[in-house]
Amino acid sequence: KWQGSINWFSVASDGIDFAFIRVSDGLNYKDQYFQTNWEDAYNVGIVRGAYQYFRPGQDPVAQANLLLQKMGPLLEGDQPPVVDIETDDGMSTEVIISRLQTWLNTIENALGVKPIIYTMPGFWAKINTPAFGSYPLWIAHWGVSCPTMPTGWNDWVFWQTSDSGSVAGIAGPVDTNLFNGNKSELLA
Repeated sequence: KWQGSINWFSVASDGIDFAFIRVSDGLNYKDQYFQTNWEDAYNVGIVRGAYQYFRPGQDPVAQANLLLQKMGPLLEGDQPPVVDIETDDGMSTEVIISRLQTWLNTIENALGVKPIIYTMPGFWAKINTPAFGSYPLWIAHWGVSCPTMPTGWNDWVFWQTSDSGSVAGIAGPVDTNLFNGNKSELLA
């Protein structure tokens, strides 16, 4: 919803190869533009991925099921779903770890692919466990020439380099990201 109405044809014409589209912020805030953006990105040939802002204070299975229901089946070229973990909701580290693992297991069991974890070094320092290092990492670290790797990872798959980028077809600032590979690797 933060980008409003998006002209996906213009986005694709601007050289954008992939986009991540938010399903919801936990259970209570479903993104009103998700379905339109999900379909329109696919229709113009942009590799798409769905993400959910994870709320550790809410039921992780219900959150995962909401994402699965809104997203539908993965189509060829779709990225695995993403869990956006950047808040603790006042939960202890042990609860966050347990509920995050439950969300990841629910998605992986339903789709047969490992979900992607989106986080930032500052937040992950609170969790500080290598237990999730086998999951693909999408790291948010702005204003640096190389992102700091959170505990558990040696490399990133996606890197969010800014929250104030510019893309044709999107009004206002937008998050910009890099993929750690080439287009054929992205499609694979």
